[in-house]
Amino acid sequence: MLMARSSLFKHRHRIRHRRGGAGHSIKARAAIDAGDLDQAEDLLRQAGVAARAKVQSVLAAAAKAQRQEADITATDAEVKALQFDFQGAAATYAEAARELPADDVHDRWRYVRAQGLMLKARGERFEEPQALRDAVALYRDAALPLVPRNQDPVAWTRTQNDLGNALEILGKRGDQPALREAVAAFRLALEVDTRERAPIDWARDQNNLGIALERLARGGDDAALHEAVAAFRLALEVNTRERAPIDWARDQVNLGIALGSLGRGGDDAALHESVAALRAALEVNTRGRDPATWAATELSLGQTLETLGERGDNQALRDAVAAFRAALEAQTRDSDPANWANGENSIGTALGVLGERGDRQALPDAVTAFRAALEVHIRDRDPLDWAVGEANLGEALTALGEHGDEAALHEAVAALRAALEILTPATYPAEAKEVSTYLVRAEAALAKRPQH
Repeated sequence: MLMARSSLFKHRHRIRHRRGGAGHSIKARAAIDAGDLDQAEDLLRQAGVAARAKVQSVLAAAAKAQRQEADITATDAEVKALQFDFQGAAATYAEAARELPADDVHDRWRYVRAQGLMLKARGERFEEPQALRDAVALYRDAALPLVPRNQDPVAWTRTQNDLGNALEILGKRGDQPALREAVAAFRLALEVDTRERAPIDWARDQNNLGIALERLARGGDDAALHEAVAAFRLALEVNTRERAPIDWARDQVNLGIALGSLGRGGDDAALHESVAALRAALEVNTRGRDPATWAATELSLGQTLETLGERGDNQALRDAVAAFRAALEAQTRDSDPANWANGENSIGTALGVLGERGDRQALPDAVTAFRAALEVHIRDRDPLDWAVGEANLGEALTALGEHGDEAALHEAVAALRAALEILTPATYPAEAKEVSTYLVRAEAALAKRPQH
């Protein structure tokens, strides 16, 4: 018996040494001392459960603290975004994602997605393609793996839309492969966002797809243009004026733009449909509700009307001038100099065509509009826009000079020669040919004038 008690004492000592008494209750120790090992084991099991519960409580408290820290960091990112510090906001959202507990996948996806949106905003507003490429890489390499399609289809399809939007902006800047990838991303989103399951999301995806296809079509892909028109029409089946007037007006504008592009390829019926769609959108996109959207819609309407006018409809040209002038009431030189200058160029072009057709007042007004645009499009900053502006001015002055204004002919020659310094036959053959034709006309008209 003495040996047994000695052995039990040593065993008990080892337990205390190993566990340090931290997990034992007084009753468990008493049971061991009394030799009731079964009761000791039961008591120790209970102690173990309690200890694990305490550990879980500590871990839960730590996780809660981590989420709170991440939430504070994410709020700081929101502040940076409101200050237009999109790069700083992106970095801060990335920090918030790192601060989350390892198993908090969905919130990590939210912060990574927000990081991508900030990079996209930076690239779009400041015309920085690298920020857009960073957003694309983030969506593909970080956001999508966090929300696999078979586990979180809603988050997955939202990320596909984000990816497509970033790619579409890259494509708008001339990256044709990016446009094709955008189309692919939106088509993938539509595999999940079916009309039956999520009609509103389906309509949004159709609209996004249409935008990418219309942009892709500008590279000469006629099939993509027809697909874009079809996508916008599908979106309008869900986004009705009665149910969602703002979305309906947006889709009408996009349909009008696509139909206008189709019409410029020779489809006069599409041009008339474009005018109807854009005018319908203006019933919702009023100046009082949203001046910027109203102005953009008027600008698109003017462009379609100008195309109709170039095919012989003088009233369409006058309506185009009215639409462009309306747009410039909101897109002022002070608030939006680039678009203001483009608008003045559009006014000048439409007036120039009217002037060529016999409207004598339209030609001086066209010259005034082109000169105004050139106050913004200066050679050092925008050499190509400056050259196009000089060419437009020279063409209008040529037409004006052919009606007897000798000074206009001299100015026309100077403007056309200046334009050819940039619009060379080697780099812009079609444009150089047109400008050269007008230069020959201006010089010929001058040669016929009496010599003083």
